[in-house]
Amino acid sequence: MPRTVLASGAAEAAGEQRCEFMAHELVAENAFAWRPFALWRDAAQCWHLSRGDESEDVVLGTGYTLLRTLYASVCSTDLARHVLPFPLPQIIGHEAVGLTDDGKAVVVDINASHRARGLDCAQCPYCAPGPQAMHSQCPARITLGIDRLPGVFAPYFLAPCQNIVMLPQCVPPHVGVLIEPFAAALHAVEATPPRNGDRVCVVGPRRLGALILAALSAQRDKCKFELTALSRNVAVAQQVGTLFGCDHVVYTGGDTESAVKGRCFDVVFDTTGTQSGFELALSLAKRVMHLKSTSGSVDNSVPHMYHCVLEELSLTGARLPPSKAALAPLLAFTWPYDAAYRRNDNIFVDRNTITDHVVACLIELFPDRNFHHLSTQQAAQLIANGGPTGSFFPKFDAAIVGTLEAIDGVLFAPAAEQQLVHPCLVRARGTVIVLFPEEAKPRVTLERALMEGVTVCSSRCGDFPTAVHLLERCPQLVPKLAQLLTSALPLTSLPSAFHLAKDPAQVKIMLHPCVSAAQPCEIPAMCVRQLRTGEEVEARDLVREVFTEFLAPEFSEEGTNEFFKYLDAPSVWSEPNAVVLVSEVGGQIVGVTRVVQRDQADHSIFHVNLLFVRGACQRRGAARLLVDSAVLALDAQLQCEAGARHALTVNASMWAVPVYLRLGFVESGPSITHNGIHHQPMKRCL
Repeated sequence: MPRTVLASGAAEAAGEQRCEFMAHELVAENAFAWRPFALWRDAAQCWHLSRGDESEDVVLGTGYTLLRTLYASVCSTDLARHVLPFPLPQIIGHEAVGLTDDGKAVVVDINASHRARGLDCAQCPYCAPGPQAMHSQCPARITLGIDRLPGVFAPYFLAPCQNIVMLPQCVPPHVGVLIEPFAAALHAVEATPPRNGDRVCVVGPRRLGALILAALSAQRDKCKFELTALSRNVAVAQQVGTLFGCDHVVYTGGDTESAVKGRCFDVVFDTTGTQSGFELALSLAKRVMHLKSTSGSVDNSVPHMYHCVLEELSLTGARLPPSKAALAPLLAFTWPYDAAYRRNDNIFVDRNTITDHVVACLIELFPDRNFHHLSTQQAAQLIANGGPTGSFFPKFDAAIVGTLEAIDGVLFAPAAEQQLVHPCLVRARGTVIVLFPEEAKPRVTLERALMEGVTVCSSRCGDFPTAVHLLERCPQLVPKLAQLLTSALPLTSLPSAFHLAKDPAQVKIMLHPCVSAAQPCEIPAMCVRQLRTGEEVEARDLVREVFTEFLAPEFSEEGTNEFFKYLDAPSVWSEPNAVVLVSEVGGQIVGVTRVVQRDQADHSIFHVNLLFVRGACQRRGAARLLVDSAVLALDAQLQCEAGARHALTVNASMWAVPVYLRLGFVESGPSITHNGIHHQPMKRCL
C-alpha cells in the first residue's frame, strides 16, 4: 500500500518528507517492472527518487509539490515513450488530476522549467519575465512522465510548484485528466488558426485528434469554416464527428485513394503519428499542414522529425534562384501571437547544400538579416559558445538548407549532441526553409508539399490556464469531452491499459488508484454508458443482487419490501428528468447509478437515487466514475450549463455512508427512518 511518511521533530521542521509506494516502471517497449519507490525531500528541500534496489538515487532538485494521483489517462506519447530520445526506465504518464494535502483537485503543466519550479530565472532567457520568454521550451527543463521527472502512473507524483492549476468547478475530476491534451490541442489551433471560409481537416480524430476537433469547434463562433474528420475507424470518426459538429466525416479504411480523391483543405492537422498519415495529410493540404504527434519518426527522409515537434518548428520551401517576393514571407514567419516581438534576424545557411553565390544573393536581397554560412559542426560550436551575436536565445532564428535530407542536420546536429541539451540549431518556434533547385522534381510527398508552397507547422504542450478559461467560457464542451473516456482501469493494471489502448474502438483509457491493491492486478477494462432499452431487467437484477448481499441485513422487512417496490416501478428506468448509467466489464453490467433532478423547477440540485456496484468491482473507482459521469450526462440531457448546478444529494443507507464519504459527500442532517428505510442524508458541493 502507498504511504506517506512525515519526519518528526527537528526533521519535520526542516521540511523533510518521504513517500513510499509501488508502481509500474516502463523498461522497454510494452515491458513494465513492478517496483517499490520512494520520493523523498531532504532538509535542503531537494527531492530524490529512490528505487527499492541498489541503483543510485535520482536527484530531481527543488521546487516541487507532492500530489496524490486521483485520475490519470493514457495518451499516444505514453504508448510511443520507448522510441523517444529520453532514458528508460521511468515511471511514465503525464495526463492527471492530482489531490493537494487539503483535498483540492488540481491539474499540472508538465514542463519543469526554472520558472515552473520557482527558481532563479535571471540567466535563462526562456524563463525570464517578458513577452519573448518561452518557459515551456527551457533547455534545462525536465518533463513529467517523459524526461526524467517521474510520471503520474503511480499513487503519488511531483508537480512543479508554479505549474499547479486548480480544476474549475465546471470540470468534474475524472474529466480533468483531459486538460493536458486539450491544452495541447488548443495550442495547435491557436498556432495555426483557420481563416473565414477555410476548409479544415483533422486526420486521425481519435485521442488528440478528437480534442483538436473540440478546440476547433470552440472557434466557430468567431470564425466560419468547414470542418472534416478523416479516419480509418468509421465508428470513432462518426462518434467524435457528431460530438464536435463536423460538417463531414470521411472513412478511409477501405480505399484511401478513392475516399480522398478530389478533396483538398486549407488547413490539415495530422495526429496519426504514422508515416502514412503524415503523407496523407501533406497530400490534402493547400496552405498549412500541422504535425501534432510526438510518436517518433513520420518521414524516412527526415528521421529526426520528432525534434521538429519538440522545438515547435515550421518547414517551408521555395525554388532557386532566390527572390524577395518568394523568400520575404518565409523569413518573416512567426506564430500569430509572437509576431509583435519575435523576428528572424540570425539565419543559419547550410554550407554543405547552399552555395556562396546563393548566400551573396540573400545578403543583397535582405541586408537587414544576418546570414551565417556555416557547416552544422561550426553552427553547433557557435551555439555552444553563446550563440549568434544579438540573439535573444542562444540559437539561430531560422535555417536555410538545400535538400530535404539537410533538414535532419538542423533538427539534430551530430556535433551538437554532446554540447547541447537539445541539439537543434534553430530556436523553438523558428523556421527551416528548403531552397530547391529550379528544375528539381519532387521525390517524396514532403518535397512535393514544400515545393507547392505548403507550410508544415508543429507544436507540443499548451497553456493550462488558457484551456481552463475556454472550458469555463464554453461549459457545453465538458460533457462532450467526458464521452471520450471510453474505459477505466486501476493503476495497478497499467500493462492491460496499454494493451487496451491499442484497440481502435478505444479513445481515452482512464486510470485510477486501486486502494485495496498492493500487488499488480489485471482487471478487465471498465466503461461507463447509458442504460439501453431492453437492459432494464439486467440492471434491476444487479441492484437486487448487491442489495441482498450488502444492505439487506440492516433493513427491516418493511424497508426491504419498500425498496423492491420502488425498484420494480417502470418510471425508475425511464423518467425524463433522470439519467441511468451502467458500468460494463467484458460486456457484462457490473454497476448501476440513477441521478435525478431533485426539483424540476431548480437545476441546481441533483439527487442520487441508486448507486450499486457488484462486490468484485468495488473499491476500484467504479462508483466515483458512475456518479461523476451521471452528473455530466444529466447536465447535457436537461441542457443546463455545467456551472449551474451546485449540489448533489443522497439518502445513504448506513452501510453506504463510508462509501459516500470517500466520494466527497458530508452528512447534511440527522439520520431518519421513512417507510422502514433508515438512511443518512448527505450532500456534496459541485
